[in-house]
Amino acid sequence: FGGKASALINVVTKSGGNDFTGDVFGYYDSDSLQANAESVESTAGTQTGFTRQDYGLDVGGYLMKDRLWFFGAYDRVTNSIDSELPGGPNAGDIVTSKSRRNLGSAKMTFNVGANQSLIGTYLQDPRVDTGAINDANHTLNGDPSTYLGRQDFGGRDYALRYEGAFAS
Repeated sequence: FGGKASALINVVTKSGGNDFTGDVFGYYDSDSLQANAESVESTAGTQTGFTRQDYGLDVGGYLMKDRLWFFGAYDRVTNSIDSELPGGPNAGDIVTSKSRRNLGSAKMTFNVGANQSLIGTYLQDPRVDTGAINDANHTLNGDPSTYLGRQDFGGRDYALRYEGAFAS
């Protein structure tokens, strides 16, 4: 693109229309739904259990037929991992790492006139990790206060876009 080694990515989000549509979904998974596996011990602790939940919905339609459309979606994702602490003064204790995501999007499309639209978009992807933070910068080896961590990620984005031509 542009005579250089590069890439162009175009993402088109869902929009409302002149019909009302929607979806509802849910997923659940846990270690109790899987066959027993041999434990793998490491300095990061031994995973002893987990749960994953993912559920949400989306809905789209019109507020003014052929003129003003809407679309909205929400997805809640929660994960929990239990780990047995490795060696040290608290060896054998079970600590829990939790993660919660509230994913969402909304879109309003207003047909201003012939071949002209005004589009407002909102996107969110906040994530909160709590409990035993076990990543590249943290470990389960250490003081028990490190098992009570919190990390916040993601954020919210807003956009307003005009599509159309001012002249032929």
